[in-house]
Amino acid sequence: IDVVAVIEQLLLGDIGCSGDYGRFDGSSGSSGEFEQWLELGRDLHELCSTIFPFVHATRVVDLLAAAAISVHRLRVAHHYLSKSDNRVGVVVAAVKERLNAAVDIRDGELFDQCLAVLNLVDDCEIVQRERNIVVATRALSRYRYVYTNVLPLNIRLCQDPVALVGDVLATEPHCYVDGHAHFAEICRQLGADAANVDANGHHPVLRNFMATAALAAGDNSSNDDNDDGGG
Repeated sequence: IDVVAVIEQLLLGDIGCSGDYGRFDGSSGSSGEFEQWLELGRDLHELCSTIFPFVHATRVVDLLAAAAISVHRLRVAHHYLSKSDNRVGVVVAAVKERLNAAVDIRDGELFDQCLAVLNLVDDCEIVQRERNIVVATRALSRYRYVYTNVLPLNIRLCQDPVALVGDVLATEPHCYVDGHAHFAEICRQLGADAANVDANGHHPVLRNFMATAALAAGDNSSNDDNDDGGG
């Protein structure tokens, strides 16, 4: 039997988690609710110490923090994360799970929630990497090619962000006006190979996609005017 999985299910059942992230106000609700969470934590620690002594107390803390994040009770999550030695891992795993499971890439609250959860811990390389994915996914979510064909998980697993942007531009050529800088930043956030960037910070392949899109959109002028454009 997977005892940790059982504990997770007990937690989810106790907090009434049904996929609803609750109020997005960064709080745990009332002070009474916060106390209920603390009581839940004490009960779970006692349960593990008496029945499942092989489940370490630090693992219990992480489970409680993850459960609080799952219903977006950030005050509670912060309380337990402050006691965790694996706070970054807990937070990043929670954001990955939330973003990867999303089926509506145009859900603006999805990105707000993910960024708020990442803000629960100090910035570091792994947190910044996850934040980049969230921000880039949000930036791409407004393009028709993306919101009709691509899920957040597809964007995370994308091996060639420049090609993905190329598909966006091929579908909506007029979007070239958003500018090279805008699309280059998305590619950077998604981990595009920096070796393919020239001395001026330009992606030659991306510039070709944009020039083709400009022509398709009926703009025969140089694409250089849009190098500094933003989305």
